Amino acid sequence: MTQINNPETRSLVDIEQQAISIRSEMAAVVIVDQPSYDIAIEKRTSAVSWLKDAEAFFDPAIADAHALHKKLLAQKKTVCEPTEAAIRSINAALLKWDQEQERIRREEQRRLDEEARIKAEEEQLALAEQMEAQGADSETVDSILQAPVVVTDVVAAAPTYEKSNQVVYRDNWGGEVTDLFALVKAVAKDRSKLNLLQVNQTALNQMARALKGTMSIPGVRAVNNKVVATGR
Repeated sequence: MTQINNPETRSLVDIEQQAISIRSEMAAVVIVDQPSYDIAIEKRTSAVSWLKDAEAFFDPAIADAHALHKKLLAQKKTVCEPTEAAIRSINAALLKWDQEQERIRREEQRRLDEEARIKAEEEQLALAEQMEAQGADSETVDSILQAPVVVTDVVAAAPTYEKSNQVVYRDNWGGEVTDLFALVKAVAKDRSKLNLLQVNQTALNQMARALKGTMSIPGVRAVNNKVVATGR
């Protein structure tokens, strides 16, 4: 049975070489009869034992690295998270300010649009009165009055503040399911939308383990992927 060297002398190179040797020995096994089956069992048993020793070689270093990783993450959290929170807070204030200024600009734009429309209507009425005063018939005057009002003097509302190029606002659209049953029915009618639904594989596997071969759900079948119990 191949074993890892004495803890005081073993090295990563030794373990790597032993791993290569063990894998080669197992790869060479072809099970065709009882003797070859017995050899496969022997090689596997030896490999399982060796693997436990190999893992024990790595575990202390992994534990130390994990502890250092956790320590650094905690330090990073202590140092960085308060600043990140401050950034999020000022981002929210900037967004609120921008939205309020945009609301003010839109109101001003509506006021300017209304002024332009009223001016266009007054000009149309003045033209009709002028034509009537010049002796135009009623049909001509009516056609002027009934024509759609064309607004040509369009004025754009000026921005209410000067935006910094250090802050970029972008839309962030997302979908929200308000009626899951309605969504399921829509997908049933149009399978091109099937990607909108996702199978809860965890729940499905739990049901399969509980019901085994008796599980009966349309579109689903119970699958038993038998495996060799590791380490036995």
